[in-house]
Amino acid sequence: GAWYDNLLVNHPDKNTLYDLLFDQLGLDIYRVRNRHDQDGAAEYMSNCEEIITAAQASLGQPIKVLMSSWSPPAYLKSNDSTSGGGTLKKDVSGDYMYTEFAQWWADSLTEWSSYGINADYISIQNEPDWEATWDSCRFGGTETDTVAGYNLAFEEVWQKLDTEMDASMPKMLAGESVGIPGSYKYLNNLINTDHAYGYAHHLYGIGSGDEPDNYIIPMTDFAAAFGSKPLFQTEYQKPTMAWPDQLNLAMLLHNSLIFEEVTAYLYWDLFWGNAAVNPKGLINLTPTTYTINPDYYGFKHFSAFIHSGWQRIDTWSDNADLRISAYIGPNDHQLTVVLINTNDTETVNANLSFNGFSLGDGDVYRTSISENCVNVGNYNTPGVIQMPPSSVVTLSLLSDADYDPPAAPAQLTAVPGNETVALQWGDNTEPDLAGYNIYRSGTPQTGYTKLNSSLLTTSQYDDNDVTNYTSYFYVVTAVDASSNESENSNLAAAAPNNTELTQLTGADFESGFGDWVNISGLDTHDWSLNSGGTSTGNTGPDGGADGSQWYVYLESSYGGADSAGDTAILLGPPIGGFNRDMTFDYHMFGLETGTLNVDVMDYQGTWHEAVWTLSGMQQTSSSDPYLQATVNLEEYTGIIQIRFRAVAAGGIRGDMAVDNIEVKGNTVYGDFDIDNIVNTDDLSVFAEYWLTQDCIELDLNEDCVINLNEFAELAKNWQVQF
Repeated sequence: GAWYDNLLVNHPDKNTLYDLLFDQLGLDIYRVRNRHDQDGAAEYMSNCEEIITAAQASLGQPIKVLMSSWSPPAYLKSNDSTSGGGTLKKDVSGDYMYTEFAQWWADSLTEWSSYGINADYISIQNEPDWEATWDSCRFGGTETDTVAGYNLAFEEVWQKLDTEMDASMPKMLAGESVGIPGSYKYLNNLINTDHAYGYAHHLYGIGSGDEPDNYIIPMTDFAAAFGSKPLFQTEYQKPTMAWPDQLNLAMLLHNSLIFEEVTAYLYWDLFWGNAAVNPKGLINLTPTTYTINPDYYGFKHFSAFIHSGWQRIDTWSDNADLRISAYIGPNDHQLTVVLINTNDTETVNANLSFNGFSLGDGDVYRTSISENCVNVGNYNTPGVIQMPPSSVVTLSLLSDADYDPPAAPAQLTAVPGNETVALQWGDNTEPDLAGYNIYRSGTPQTGYTKLNSSLLTTSQYDDNDVTNYTSYFYVVTAVDASSNESENSNLAAAAPNNTELTQLTGADFESGFGDWVNISGLDTHDWSLNSGGTSTGNTGPDGGADGSQWYVYLESSYGGADSAGDTAILLGPPIGGFNRDMTFDYHMFGLETGTLNVDVMDYQGTWHEAVWTLSGMQQTSSSDPYLQATVNLEEYTGIIQIRFRAVAAGGIRGDMAVDNIEVKGNTVYGDFDIDNIVNTDDLSVFAEYWLTQDCIELDLNEDCVINLNEFAELAKNWQVQF
């Protein structure tokens, strides 16, 4: 689509032409000319936008776009013209303008994008080895005094696009020389071959239009040298506008796909408008009429029946006159077989059999000296295909295997337990149901991993490979006897938790130690529960914090003067949750006060000592109020335990007291009122919080009214999270 775009978009039969060019040919890739910053660029880009939009409407799917430059703008050319060859201009320092050339490409893609056209592939120079009277620009494989180096230009463009576009940059094709032999000097001198997605070339030079087999050896050699990357044949034509053009093009396509194993084949040109002077193109246009050229039908035998994502599969023939290739669709449901009888006098009866493909139904399309890709009948049983002399036959086949997946399972639920999640869903009713797959992720929409090693035969599953207080997201699929897998079920989420654990929200010791215990064996003394003053004068508090009665403390007089290093440990219960911190009140009065430590055991059972620590006298009398401490626990996730570890300094006046221990934050997922239970009381707190928030942030449907619609969404999110 590089030329004569105006004739197409202004043609009175353009809708018919769009159907002929795209729907009936089934094209998957379309090549445009990069004319950014050149005369007529805006009109050309606008026309391309219409053509590509029409193509995608006809095809019912996106079409890939290859963008090639015939020439950069005149201000970047040594001859100050886009035509007549030339090379890149040199700057005032005598260096070729590679940087400016790369910037032109970056700006080009930005402008094309403004027309809704984002190139999938780019080639920085069409035929860099050809100096034409029309738009052209010469590059050498490497730089010389008279010609810019293709390798340097290619690398400069790649670096520029990688910097500006990162992952969104198009794939770059290298080479695109006039013929296969001319490609070597460009591809062998690339600075970094990883920067080339694939290698491109044309097929001019050795008469392959009239003698398609002329290129078999160059194709085979090229595949051996560069076939580790996708190979693109991006331009060729040599029509005579008469038989056997159809046959010759089909043979050339066959050779390209078989011997070179190209991943794409593009015809020059899809449409053309100068047929009287230089006939070419699959369809020739005048301002009011059009002509379908013979090459159209040879091309159609491949393009209409083989598509992006298909793969060529093995074929075998014992007849030297018969060329055969076959291509299978992504789901193995469709198979295309193309046969060419190269004998110009004898009919070939091709008796076909299929290995691994169960034939269901199909159609036969044939081109001969008297037929142009016409449907000549049905083919639903492996057997003989009659091939007239010099003919092309395409079989478009469907498998009779079952390719219809089961319905997606419904009513998936996830019930959390202690280090487990119980999943259940509704039974599928398909008679050929083989079982189910269960998938899990740490995020709601992506990153799913299958949990079962073999199909599940019941509609329930216990996931025991989970960590408490972590959210998990699940979907289920159904699989039938033909291995067809359904779409995902509804999403279910759960956060397992240990409901038997005591969740710490406060400890004021007014009713005893509660869940706090003195540890035996790891220390030398116990903490004491007390009210009023301690048994030793001039040390300790005179009561609980904030006027309360009870508290716990270390009585340091038990060890007397020899008590230095004596330890008492008070251990709290396991605590679940996240984003926590702990507050407590402490009293440390006495001339011989030692050290009070807070230790934390993480979910792996490792103790982290002295995450909070304080030494020496902090109050000046027993009647002084308690002080409050805060311990940040955010870095400790999952189940943890806390202990208070008092270490004596030696002497009797070193009593240390603790009261009002409280863990703040989310100790139970969804426990908004912090009563250690998730119930409807939490929902009301949540709703109250929600109703006081800013309208702009919580108005999910952007009508500036907070109503049940938004509340339902937030409540659903709350349920999934907690």
